[in-house]
Amino acid sequence: MRKLPLFFWFLGLFVIALPCFLAAQEKTEVIEKTFPMDISKPVSLEFHDVDGNVTFSPSGDNTIRVKIKKEVRSTSARRTERLFRDTTVDFSQNGNSLVIRIRYPHWHGFFFWIGDFQRVKVTSEIFLPENSSLKVDLVDGEVRGNGLKGEMNLKTVDGDIRLSQIQGTIQAKTTDGEIDFKDISGRVLADTVDGRMAIAGALKELRLKSTDGDIRVDCSSSSVMEKDWEIRTGDGDVEISLPSNFSADLSLQTGDGKIQTEMPVAVTKEISKKRLSGKLNNGGFLFSIRTGDGQISLRAR
Repeated sequence: MRKLPLFFWFLGLFVIALPCFLAAQEKTEVIEKTFPMDISKPVSLEFHDVDGNVTFSPSGDNTIRVKIKKEVRSTSARRTERLFRDTTVDFSQNGNSLVIRIRYPHWHGFFFWIGDFQRVKVTSEIFLPENSSLKVDLVDGEVRGNGLKGEMNLKTVDGDIRLSQIQGTIQAKTTDGEIDFKDISGRVLADTVDGRMAIAGALKELRLKSTDGDIRVDCSSSSVMEKDWEIRTGDGDVEISLPSNFSADLSLQTGDGKIQTEMPVAVTKEISKKRLSGKLNNGGFLFSIRTGDGQISLRAR
């Protein structure tokens, strides 16, 4: 018997599954809640989700406002109701601390299977006082935030982290995703395994690590080192833009690439295509940059 090419097997599966998509049952709910806060005291928010995107913005008042959209889709009306019922949002408030946790149904069998198609999607928007501390823990989802001040601890396994107009200390980690921060004022400690980084703003502390990805940093004229800075990437280019009066002790090294600089560096130890140690202007804290396979470029703003 002749074997059918793999393409025809997939085509057959698609034809069989297509009616399931077309016959899918949907149900949607928007959950909205408001939690009063005493903004004369520290405010904190903790957010947990397994599979969903979340956005954070300032509320402009003394409340945390939550808007969560829950969407369920399945080929069976009965299953749609069960999935909808078992997808829940838990809120726990203790004074000025709020914890939000999204819980999902336990899946039996494959998420996608012939004769059935099911999906649960949760999207969250949260508005909070701008001077709030924030802790986010996602598995598969993107984090976005803007206009906030305070400490942030952001983690996602599979998703990007994108912030703008943030003041304070940011700790960010993603396994598979990009880190993109714009108009930041403060400290940035970020880590990604597979993804590029782009950081811009008035920086005071910088510690960046990527296993596989390019790193771009644009320091504004008000950037100043308050302690040592460090950038590491295993496989990627590093490009740094600095104001002309920026002072630091430099230690640059690439395993397989070259070093280029538009800024005058007073060499103190060594210089080659792959290593450079010296001072920018008056020197100061150590600015260490390492890449295993990539180019290092220092640009003047």
